[in-house]
Amino acid sequence: MQSNRNLWKCGNIIFAALMTSTALGGTAFAQDAAPQQAAADDVTSGDIIVTAQRREQRLGDVPLSVQAQTGEALTKAGITDSRALEQVSPALNFTAGYSPTTTSLVIRGAASLANEGGIQPSVGVVIDGVPVARQGEFIADLADIDRIEVLSGPQGTLFGKNSTAGVVNIISARPKHEFGVNVELTGTSDEEVIAKGTINAPVSDMAALRVTGYYHYLDPMVQNLAGPDLHGQRSYGGQAKLLLDFSDTVNLLLSGSYNKSYSTFGNNFVITPNSPPLSDFQRAVFGPIGWGVDVANQDTVSYSKNKLYSLVGELNADLTDELHLVSITGYRNSNNRVEIDVDTGPVGINPGRGFSPNPLGYPIQYVATEDEHQVEIYKYFSQEVRLAYSGNGLDIVAGAYYQNYNETRQLLLPFIFDGAFVLQDPTLAGVPFYVSDTLHSALSDDTIAVFGDVTYAITPTINVFGGLRYTNEKLQLDYYHDAFFNPAAGFFDPITVTNSAPPISNITFRSKRTDNNLSGRIGVQWKPAPGLNYYASYNRGYKGPAANQGRAANNAATALLDPEIADAFEIGAKQRLFDGLLTFDIALYKQKIKNIQQSSITGGVTVDLINAGALKIKGFESNLTLRPVDGLSLNAGIVYNDAYYSGDNIFFTCGPTITAECPNGAAGVQNLNGKQAIGSPKWKVVSSAAYDVPVNESLKVSLRVAYNWRSSIQYQLQQDPLTRHPSYGILDASIGVGDLNDRWSLTLFGKNLTDKFYYSNLNTADFFIGQQFGNFGRDYRRYGGLRLTYKM
Repeated sequence: MQSNRNLWKCGNIIFAALMTSTALGGTAFAQDAAPQQAAADDVTSGDIIVTAQRREQRLGDVPLSVQAQTGEALTKAGITDSRALEQVSPALNFTAGYSPTTTSLVIRGAASLANEGGIQPSVGVVIDGVPVARQGEFIADLADIDRIEVLSGPQGTLFGKNSTAGVVNIISARPKHEFGVNVELTGTSDEEVIAKGTINAPVSDMAALRVTGYYHYLDPMVQNLAGPDLHGQRSYGGQAKLLLDFSDTVNLLLSGSYNKSYSTFGNNFVITPNSPPLSDFQRAVFGPIGWGVDVANQDTVSYSKNKLYSLVGELNADLTDELHLVSITGYRNSNNRVEIDVDTGPVGINPGRGFSPNPLGYPIQYVATEDEHQVEIYKYFSQEVRLAYSGNGLDIVAGAYYQNYNETRQLLLPFIFDGAFVLQDPTLAGVPFYVSDTLHSALSDDTIAVFGDVTYAITPTINVFGGLRYTNEKLQLDYYHDAFFNPAAGFFDPITVTNSAPPISNITFRSKRTDNNLSGRIGVQWKPAPGLNYYASYNRGYKGPAANQGRAANNAATALLDPEIADAFEIGAKQRLFDGLLTFDIALYKQKIKNIQQSSITGGVTVDLINAGALKIKGFESNLTLRPVDGLSLNAGIVYNDAYYSGDNIFFTCGPTITAECPNGAAGVQNLNGKQAIGSPKWKVVSSAAYDVPVNESLKVSLRVAYNWRSSIQYQLQQDPLTRHPSYGILDASIGVGDLNDRWSLTLFGKNLTDKFYYSNLNTADFFIGQQFGNFGRDYRRYGGLRLTYKM
């Protein structure tokens, strides 16, 4: 704890040192004001135009912690998938799961992980002005991106609910009134193929059309001894945008997108087998088991299938020179279907095939179904209207927002258990029992909000800002749960995988709640000279209530969880010095999130969604860019984030491997007060160096190297030592040749050059799946490739 205080003091000392550099910075700009203005035309980290405050501003002028990446920068870094954004953003982390809906983005230690649904994101994702309702919708290929902004900390005023940790704002390119073509082709050493193409064309004097398409195929990378190989994907999709310029002051942008994907990335790989006596069984039946073993032995194909389409209409109108109207109407429809070999072994039951060979009598056999075991369908409509005024030292953004969200969910978990194992009766050895949970739920969520935000220049160098947002949210859950437990003989047909016995219990209820919330922010900004920006702020955010749709839900009174409320203080400095040679920013923050929503594993395998007390967070985020010579850019981002649970909530999550965390070292209960937040390292470093070297008047050679490192991560709330991942770093590099004007390029790249193996999630379910199991990411092994880009 003393070291944490020292680090916090260190951050304050750094910030104070930056403040004393104001005079130096002011002198530097005063001496060369004209060249600074000329340099503003170059796209540097301080010059990127962002909309983090719902109006266009230079990145360096925004009084909050923001990182931004242009689409071109993402291409050069080899970022083709949204999950890889954590490689270029020090503030952002990603936790994988067995399906897109069980993944989570993490900013400042706040994650939204729910293996059985019902949770809204802590990190808000906004795509072309439309907030997405579930984090799984974020998992997609990136194509035709203009820029991506990562906003840290609560953004409850301008971005609304579900942004207690931050916001990822994704903006795709708009149509232009000129003809253009962009093509990007990628092939890798492990048989991955990515093709992206965009055509932009003027339709008439008042209309322009932009159409983008992509195709992505990855050959399965993991050998499966009992079935088709795993860890591959196939996805394709596209987007069309039509811009209608009715006049110089009014335009309408209509867009539609469609994405379809099939992935086998969600497999669980056992690292440490179940406790005895199952451990010997597992080693004998499953084959290779251990850390870094990427060989599967699963008789049921694990996959996720996703279809998503969206429609967006954006109206922009300049009502006067100072007053601007924006209206954004959105509709999104997402269909997610998941099948997974829950027992992770070769001894299950599959439709049309019946029982797989089980000569050693392994007592846990998963029953694959004709339909996927998990189906989630989201449909929602949203409407936002904003008015923005700018003039006379005053900037105002005000508006209203409405969202109507509907979700249906199905979960089937059928198993055949050996009687001696499931009933702990040796006389039932060899007698199979059918055990299953069948869940159906329907969730509706209506949200209405009004908001306003004001920035006022009280002097030429000092701004004050503040805003409020009122949100009304109504949630309704209809829940149905049938539990089955019967002898398999006479009731279960292994060929049709149907069970004719009635359920032994049924839980049915409807639960409703209404929440009203007032979020806001207030702060002050000092800009003593061009390129210098210092600020201090208080921000409050709100994340909507969660719905416990899993097997642990048992009554209407406790099914809907309280919303999260975030309070955060932040002070920051942004400096663009010496005509853009050096850009440096730092933000120090202290934050508390009440009623943090997390998944807790109880009874070994049952996932319960709970309010896990409070999450306390403190730390700093810093970014530095140095351009010592033409063509050379050195970048580094460092984040220290001390996030821990606070409160006296007790969870029944102690097991054989975590008795050290329990009272008196005994299995039973544990207090999570002071324990590290899940999915978030305390330290993270993202660094890169890029150098463009002209060869002649038309060609250049581009060199790039990147290294990102993170400290250890605890992935599960129960704080099991086996679910803590050790620190690791990933090294990437590339060399390319291309046109000086970036019309074309050919790049040879290498990913994870040191072949550092790592897991993107760790979990535990003793006496069921294993004491320790995990998921792999895309670049868990070294690979290389070629990338060709062309534009005209």
